[in-house]
Amino acid sequence: MGRQYPNEKMNRTVLNITTEKQFTDITEDIEALLPISNEFKLVNIFSTHTTAGIKILENELLSLSDIEVFLEKLAPKNGDYRHDMVLLRDVPIEERINGVAHIRSLFFNSSETIPFVKRKLDLGRWQRIFLVELDGIRDREVIVTIIC
Repeated sequence: MGRQYPNEKMNRTVLNITTEKQFTDITEDIEALLPISNEFKLVNIFSTHTTAGIKILENELLSLSDIEVFLEKLAPKNGDYRHDMVLLRDVPIEERINGVAHIRSLFFNSSETIPFVKRKLDLGRWQRIFLVELDGIRDREVIVTIIC
């Protein structure tokens, strides 16, 4: 599951997720954390990373593929990114070469806030919550905050 930090008005859980692909559907992971309540509440899902985002998308293979094609046109993987010039930056030499991931992150939110009731997210018919990985397979943290 994750580390939990409850208080009276909020409940905060840190999910640890290893991304295995660019789009990881985390909808069911989020719903599993929701309390059963007859009152409408809010949940905020937040990525603690600059090269991974949270986005509501349709879980349809061709649509997700279209997003990848769009990103490749706007920010190609083999592009020339100043961020990748680690010798010119004040960073360790083993710094990740991930300028493309930082540029692509401009198209994704770091968080989404969604209403829910009775442990069910108030999403549209085709909407799912995704952790969008822009920097290769990695371990990521997602903070889930339930707002009472």
